[in-house]
Amino acid sequence: CFFQCPVNESLSIAGKKLDPGVFLTSPIAPCPTKKKELLFIKLMKANLFGQGTLGAAIGLSLDEKLLTLSLALPYEMDYRAFKEAFEDFANIVDYWRVEVALHIEEAESEIL
Repeated sequence: CFFQCPVNESLSIAGKKLDPGVFLTSPIAPCPTKKKELLFIKLMKANLFGQGTLGAAIGLSLDEKLLTLSLALPYEMDYRAFKEAFEDFANIVDYWRVEVALHIEEAESEIL
């Protein structure tokens, strides 16, 4: 089972049924070409224990051209817990979109 949930004009979250649970994923941004190693270090720190991702994980698409955020949720969640987890996921996607855009801007202007 697969679903696509548009949150707003720029954000859509895909979901897939796990056995048990549900898997959420959303694109963050295209992978930058300039000084991407500096961004990857920041992303790895964010992934460490889920501290900068609210428990989700930042990764790359199979073709390594797109940064993505993914989260596995347990099956036994009430509606309120699922709604809060879904909102947190959408918010952290937005947060990392801003951070990646800032990195790209700084890398292109040679601030980094």
